Amino acid sequence: MYTSICSILGDEVLSRSACEFWFRRFRAGNFDVNDPKRSGATSNVKSVDLQALLDTDSLHTQQKLDNTLGIC
Repeated sequence: MYTSICSILGDEVLSRSACEFWFRRFRAGNFDVNDPKRSGATSNVKSVDLQALLDTDSLHTQQKLDNTLGIC
């Protein structure tokens, strides 16, 4: 399956592990493609804060954005 998909869409479109994950899921009858809610740390960065930084300079590096917003 993985080889067939990549031969049509290109090698970089899908990893083998992602293909296996979705194949197992679909085979089990789970056709829901939405990400489930996950527990864990919530983001303390608001989209508007990030957008404001990107509006001022769209070439920010991820490290510069992390430092400016105080995240790691």
